[in-house]
Amino acid sequence: MLGEREAAEDVVAEAFARAWARWGRVRRLRSPDGYLFRIVFRLGFDEARRRTRPGFGDREPADVAGSGHADQVETKVELEEALLRLPLRQRAAVLLLDFLDLDSGAAGRAMGVRAGTVRRLASLGRAWLRALMAEEGGEGDGTDR
Repeated sequence: MLGEREAAEDVVAEAFARAWARWGRVRRLRSPDGYLFRIVFRLGFDEARRRTRPGFGDREPADVAGSGHADQVETKVELEEALLRLPLRQRAAVLLLDFLDLDSGAAGRAMGVRAGTVRRLASLGRAWLRALMAEEGGEGDGTDR
């Protein structure tokens, strides 16, 4: 979601610290893992939103380490760049459903929205991704997005 491994690691570390500080209560929850996941998601979402505010500065997309062929690495970099260009809620929905393989109910709970909203956001996000990837590949339809 953040496009940078180091930033994501910081978010996860902060989430674990918060869960540990409240462990007496967290361990009694029905799903401590779910609680931790929600903290990670919320902190990541907040950080991504903070980074899109004016004044944060231009940043280069994170490097994608690849042990495969150059064209596979290039495709991964293009996909990462396209994901970072998506509106934040659409990016989150696509990542939760397509990359983390959550069902729409679990993704909705993580985002604090209904399952149908997650499906709609993901559908819009996938359409944007297809268009962005086509533009990058020189196959765009010539319209500005």
